[in-house]
Amino acid sequence: MAGNRMAERATRERIGERPFRDFAETLHALELVDSPPEEVFDKFTRLVARVMAVPVSLVSIIDEGHDRQFFKSALGLRGDPAARRETPLSHSICRLVTRDNRPLVVDHAPGDPRVCDIPARPVPGLRAYLGVPIHGPGARPVGALCAIDTVRRSWREEDVDVMMDIGACVSDLIRLRAMIERRFRQR
Repeated sequence: MAGNRMAERATRERIGERPFRDFAETLHALELVDSPPEEVFDKFTRLVARVMAVPVSLVSIIDEGHDRQFFKSALGLRGDPAARRETPLSHSICRLVTRDNRPLVVDHAPGDPRVCDIPARPVPGLRAYLGVPIHGPGARPVGALCAIDTVRRSWREEDVDVMMDIGACVSDLIRLRAMIERRFRQR
């Protein structure tokens, strides 16, 4: 545990980051929540949808302070969750990815005890889910990049690897944004 904290501190110092006072402040300062959609994030969800051949892909930011997941990008999402761009955390599979800080692979959601009891999932007919964590400053998980299918499917190890690579790109974007924000605030 102490080794992880030391490694995170060394990483922050190397890239010029200092921890934000409050995590909710971080999400807002980086415009990850309560902000309009951005093409740069939409490119990632389009890429995931194409590469994984899924109808729905999300960049979901977990905002525990407001008990919600905020969709920074949502391709293929319909209805109220799409209009509001958020759902309560009780309705979020992505929160499990962020909580555990590792990929979540669900081949058949209705039969999977990890997710079958999550009420009113934001995607009607959700059958398969593959989510990977995305990280912000200090390597803290801030959300998930996910691929969602409406048919049962067996995700391959290669699918997880590709999603991890794309998720790392999203994380790099967020950390770059954090570095720019810090430099701006130092002026």
